[in-house]
Order: sequence, then C-alpha cells, then structure tokens
Amino acid sequence: MIWCLRIFSPLLLINLLAKHHCVPSPLYDDERLIHLTDFDDWLDYSYQDESVETKIEEGAVRLVNGRTMFEGNVEIYHFGQWGGVCDDEWNIRDAHVVCRQLGFVLGGLRITTDGRYGQDQTMIWMDNVSCNGSEDSLSKCRFNGWNIHDCQASEAAGVICRINLNQQVQNDWKEQDENKSNKKPSNILLKNIFGPKFPIRLNRSPTIDIKVLELFLENEWHQVCADGWSINEAQVVCRELDLEFVDSIVSLDHASSSGMTLISSKIVAGIKCNGEEASLSECRKIFPNYCPDNHIVAMSCVPSLADLTPDASIVQQSAFIEERSIMFLQCALEENCLSDSAYKIDRNDPSWIFETRKLLRFTASIKNIGNADFLPNQSKNKWIWHSCHQHYHSMEVFAHFEIIDLSTNSSIVEGHKASFCLEDNECDQDDEVLDRSRYACADFGDQGISVGCVDIYKYDLDCQWIDITDLHAGSYILKITINPEQKIPEKTFRNNAVKCLFDYYGHRTSVSNCSISMP
Repeated sequence: MIWCLRIFSPLLLINLLAKHHCVPSPLYDDERLIHLTDFDDWLDYSYQDESVETKIEEGAVRLVNGRTMFEGNVEIYHFGQWGGVCDDEWNIRDAHVVCRQLGFVLGGLRITTDGRYGQDQTMIWMDNVSCNGSEDSLSKCRFNGWNIHDCQASEAAGVICRINLNQQVQNDWKEQDENKSNKKPSNILLKNIFGPKFPIRLNRSPTIDIKVLELFLENEWHQVCADGWSINEAQVVCRELDLEFVDSIVSLDHASSSGMTLISSKIVAGIKCNGEEASLSECRKIFPNYCPDNHIVAMSCVPSLADLTPDASIVQQSAFIEERSIMFLQCALEENCLSDSAYKIDRNDPSWIFETRKLLRFTASIKNIGNADFLPNQSKNKWIWHSCHQHYHSMEVFAHFEIIDLSTNSSIVEGHKASFCLEDNECDQDDEVLDRSRYACADFGDQGISVGCVDIYKYDLDCQWIDITDLHAGSYILKITINPEQKIPEKTFRNNAVKCLFDYYGHRTSVSNCSISMP
C-alpha cells in the first residue's frame, strides 16, 4: 500500500504532491478516499493512481504498508529496483532524512523496528545506516554498501513522519487517563481490555520445535501478528508458560490474505512489552489492530540461555584520552566509528593527513554468566571477512557507546564497536573443567562466548572508543551497552549496560562511579 496526500495547504501541497507523484482523486470518491478521524480535518488520504507512469529517480524513497501515507517501512530505489532498509543502528536522525526527502519538512516523529509494518519481501539494499540528520537524501548517508547486510526480513526499518507542530511522540509505556479524552487511547494494558488473566498457549506446531502462539480472547483463540514482535514480548510468553527463556522466533503466513486484519478475524496485533512483565496481560495493546501482511508469531522456549554482563571496574580503570592522526584511522572511517565531522574533511587538500581526532578509549570485558553459550545470530556462511582486521566478523553491532548530557538525558556523542569477532579470552577454572574455552577467531574458527568465559576488547583495538573531538568540556554520563539491539536472546537485559560519570576537561578526563545498569 503506497499513500499520497491531498491537502488544502498550498505550501505542503507543493512539497508533498510533487515528491510523491500523487494524482488527486475526487473529494467524495468513496471507493478511493479513506477518512481517518484520528488526524487533522485538513488532511485527506488517497491511493496513488498506479495507471500513471512516473520516472523514479535513483535514490528515491517511499513508505510501504502504513495505515497512512506518513508512516510505514522504508524502501529505497537503487539500480532499477525497490529494496528495504535494515533496522540495525536505525535512529531518529535517519528518520529525519527519510521524512524530509519525502517532503515532510518537519522531519521524523519516531522510528519503528522489527518489521512493525510487515516483513520486508524485497531485497535489502541498506544496513547500518548512519545519517547526521542534515543530508537531503538517504542515499547520501553512510552505510555498509548496497546489498551488504546481515539482516532478515523481520528487521525492516520504518518511520512515522511529523505532520503537525503539536504532534507528540506517544510513549508506549506511559499510563493514560482515559477520562481526560473522548478518543480511544493509542495504547492500553491488555488486562484492561481482556481481563486480568487470559489463557495463552503454543499450539499447532508446523515443525517439532516451533509452535504458533495463541491467546484466548473473547471466547475464542487468536493468533498474534508477527509485525513488531520482538524478543521482549517472546520472553514474557515463555515466563508466563513456565518455559524459562525464549529460544527462537519465526514468522509464518496466515491463511487470510486481507490487507488489514481485525480481532474478529482471529489475529491480534500491536502487543508491546518491555520484557520484564510476569504475563502478557501486563503488556500494552497499541491501536489500531493492524497487521499489514498477515504474518503470525511462532516461537520456542528453552530451559537455559546465555547472560552477558560487562565489567564496570575495567571500564573505569582503563579509560583515557588519545589524540590520533586520521591517517591511522582508515579502518575506523570505513566502519563509521568516527564522529560526523571526520567525514567532512576535504581529502583533496594535501594537509588532510595531519588532521587529528580526540578519542576516549577504554577496555570492554564481557562475561557470559548464563548457563548456555552466547552465539552469533548469523550462520557461519554469512560471516563477513574484514581485510582491515584480517578475520571474520560474526556480528555487525555488538556494543554501543554514548556520551549522555546530564541535564537533558539525551545522547550527544555516539560510537559503536562494529563488526565483532566473538571469542573466549579468559575462562573460569575448576577441577572438573580445566579449560572451558572453545571459541576463537583465528583460522575461521567457531565464534561465541562460552559459559563462564570473558571476551575482552582492549582499548587499543579499532573502534574501541568514542570520538569526542567535537565535545565541549563538561560533566556527562558515559554509557556502554552490550547486545544493544537485543536481537540475540539472553536471560535478562537488565545487566547489559555500564554507566559512569564522565568529567571532561578538554585534554584530560575523569571516569568514575561506574556501575551496571539497564540499557
């Protein structure tokens, strides 16, 4: 479904219709006009007239499967074909670029991940997109390269664009007072809709291990829409069924082929959890009940799982500042590990090699304290060889680093340890097991982190830093998050981050009060 907009504001009409090649339809054409009462009265929505041929420019973007024309999964046009964008490292700056390219001059309102608007059925053109927010098109942002990715169809990135200055970001976890508005709230606790306790089950197994999730609502069983379903929701299901931990999630085709599925057709959509709830009844239901491509959740649970936690004391002890010539940071440039200003240096100027970057370096030591090995989510044949580091990388993003403003609690400088090679560097020793280590990067070895073992990334490794060249002196929070996108299941994500007080004086620094925290 691709949307175009008929609007009674001339300025937005110029910006939007020209961008979308929208063909106006008669105002009262009931077959084509869809009235949406939740939005401003001066907006009308109409389907694009597909009979009109338009020339699509290289790098054009569009939103698909949304309920309106200002939301949906993002697709980009390259080499004569539309393709999707992966949600790895997808953030609001990327959304601003997409929305403004589409003509929404106010930029993005929020991002969506985990295929919120359906599974990506096309090829995936872009992964690890990194925009600074000022680009005039998505194709000008940094990314891995066309069709270079480690993503699945369920990892489609999406956006909701801002159409109104007064439009607010909806907080999925914020309690709402239903008495203050005549409108149906956009999200509400499931127990307030279906009662405090309703049966759930894993049923009708298409394979031996994977079963379809079903909820007993309003006296009949409902299947659950896979769009936007993540490890957080699946973990709650396993906990409620006393099946311990989530193992895997798959998306299956539902028998129905309708574009919009309602509860009456036995699919419930828009369930969102933070992963810590005791049962699904404590999670929220996002309205409307919209399941674009009718894929349903199937999943499995396991009794044991990995649990990663970083060492806060090592971060505090190892942190220091280094100034380094950009000439020696070519691999880091390739992996988007430097701040935006590094990519604006004019390389036609012979003096560019004397430019330096100021790096906050530190060591990260990550231990598996769970009862199962931590393994990458990509099979070995999909690992990527990196010539800079001379080994295979099994994960594109394993850690995210950021400097947070104390007054606004917003991230002002970000970095990431890209393209990890997971291995056992140190392991607990006991009388029964003399050597627990089993994973090593060398010679295309198996990768992972064994139970009781530590994977250490020393401060002198590429991208084991945050580029603070443009940061002003002051007091901040240093935050390091492991498995930040939570795409690999763990027992809990509550211990996956380290937060420290970071005092920056321009040429020296103090990192103190480091402790384990929630991401």
